[in-house]
Amino acid sequence: MNVILGVLAVLVAAGAVRALSEALPFAHHRRDRHAETTHEEPADFARIGRAVASGTASAGDLHLRLRPILREVAIDGLRRHGVELDADAARAQERLAPATWELVRPDRPAPADAFAHGLPAEQLDLVLDDLEALLR
Repeated sequence: MNVILGVLAVLVAAGAVRALSEALPFAHHRRDRHAETTHEEPADFARIGRAVASGTASAGDLHLRLRPILREVAIDGLRRHGVELDADAARAQERLAPATWELVRPDRPAPADAFAHGLPAEQLDLVLDDLEALLR
């Protein structure tokens, strides 16, 4: 039963990440550029889905796959509020929830144990809610 709930949570989170990425200008630019060169549907949804699934599974995948996507969303959302994530970390930290800041902060180290548990789905939901609020 827990496995089913876990998979369902990952699918919901993947849908939320997709919705966020679709709302961002960089996603539209990348999709348009990809469509022009390949005349195919972009694989962003699959890439984000894999990043969400792996990011919730292991700390290494969270850091290497999911974190860059979350940082892109945070960078865009913060810019809408006149804050640069890397250049003005103190103001960025004030705008973000602690769990979000911990994932996207510029100086976040790689995990000591890449095979340790990743991000719980409930925490990912909170991070996605925080990032979504930046985009409003």
